[in-house]
Amino acid sequence: MKTILVLISCLLVFAGCSKNNNSAEPSASPTITTKATIDYLGDPRVDGFGWTLRIGSTYEIPTNLPEAFKVDEQEVNVTYKRTEQVYPCRCSEKKFMVEIITITRI
Repeated sequence: MKTILVLISCLLVFAGCSKNNNSAEPSASPTITTKATIDYLGDPRVDGFGWTLRIGSTYEIPTNLPEAFKVDEQEVNVTYKRTEQVYPCRCSEKKFMVEIITITRI
């Protein structure tokens, strides 16, 4: 009986060990650099998304788009990363906002 308890204890101890060495925080998101088009998708107070970055067929909602770049259909090069901040909408999936790191006009 003691042998079984010792084996089970050892099994539990070794099962808790992990060989993964993740130095980054799990919530840390990578930076993304891409071309985008700035679009205004309506007033957020009436269910619009406000100023967005259109990348292909998807839209990202920036938290810190500079006033100088708030021009509809302006093309830009942008580097951004996703945040943990969720955009308050009635979307079928959570829509996370992005933080702009660098942005330049094309």
